Amino acid sequence: MPVPGHVVFSRVCRTAAAAAMKPPNEFWLGAHRLAEAYVAEGLTPEERAVNITDELLAMPPVVRRQALHDLRTLALHLIDLYPIVAASVNVSEEPCGQRNGGAA
Repeated sequence: MPVPGHVVFSRVCRTAAAAAMKPPNEFWLGAHRLAEAYVAEGLTPEERAVNITDELLAMPPVVRRQALHDLRTLALHLIDLYPIVAASVNVSEEPCGQRNGGAA
C-alpha cells in the first residue's frame, strides 16, 4: 500500500510499441526537471546532499532501494553520455566551412 506523501517508483516493462510512442524530447525534459529539482534542494552542494539524503531516508525501504538504483543508473551512464552529446552539439554549431577539415 502506498505511503501518503511519498513517490512510488515502479519498473515499467517497455515493449517495442511502447518505446515507439515515447514523446519527443522526453529525456531532455526529464534532465531539465532533474536539474531544477537538484538546484532547489539548497544553496550549496553540501546542503543539497543533506536535504536529498534526508528525503531518501524518509521513504519506505523498497522505494528507497529503487530510488538508489535509479540514481546509480544516472550517475554511471550520464558520465559517458555527456562527452558524446557535447561533441555532437559543438560540431553542429560549427560554421559549414569549418566542418570536415575546412572543405566547403
